[in-house]
Amino acid sequence: MNDLAISVVVPAYNEENSIIEAMNRISDVLRLEEILYEIIVVDDGSTDRTVAVLNLAKLNNVRVVKNGANIGKGSALRLGTACASGKYLAFHDADLDLHPEALVGFFKMMESTKVDGVVGSKVHPDSSVHYPISRRVMSRGFRLLIRVFFDLRISDTQTGVKIFKREKVSPVVNSVETNGFGFDLELLVRMHQLGMKVLEGPISLDYQFKSSVGISTIGTMFKDLFRLRKIVHRAIWSD
Repeated sequence: MNDLAISVVVPAYNEENSIIEAMNRISDVLRLEEILYEIIVVDDGSTDRTVAVLNLAKLNNVRVVKNGANIGKGSALRLGTACASGKYLAFHDADLDLHPEALVGFFKMMESTKVDGVVGSKVHPDSSVHYPISRRVMSRGFRLLIRVFFDLRISDTQTGVKIFKREKVSPVVNSVETNGFGFDLELLVRMHQLGMKVLEGPISLDYQFKSSVGISTIGTMFKDLFRLRKIVHRAIWSD
């Protein structure tokens, strides 16, 4: 019997300066709660020493798998999902902006409810978020379009901490076509279309101005949004 509670998939691209601290933070909060876990770091074609520093550190319960090239967050999450074996599948960003204590809270929500997933939300009333005003405005506009286009009653699809029932969500993950940051949106839209129930949970976030989400990424996310809208309207969904 597999007693592993959580597989945490962490997509990483050029995170050599912060990846060890990020892994230690995640490990510490799960170990403190005596939650059996594994962390799967998916290197998405880094050009720095991300893989080297992880291999040298030899961290407990952390393994590294590699994408052959820098394909995108979605591709990394699909690969990590294929390697996971825990009861729950969690996604967590590799930077230090998000506090991983949210994973524990989401795990407890999953254990006490019958939902299929819990996603972090910057606009949850219990969230603690230090975030520049420019990013708040862009996020608000993105959320509005999501609600209008998809009737998706999730306030924040893009925050980089989520947890799901692995066996139920894995086929959905594999059906997602988006390789970039729009992966999260497409995954949640597909889950919504399949009638899966997802709750939002509080997070703590200290934006450190080193996120890989830049203007070009935001533009790509909006393109993904319009592409997804066309897919939904044409009813091109996997059975």
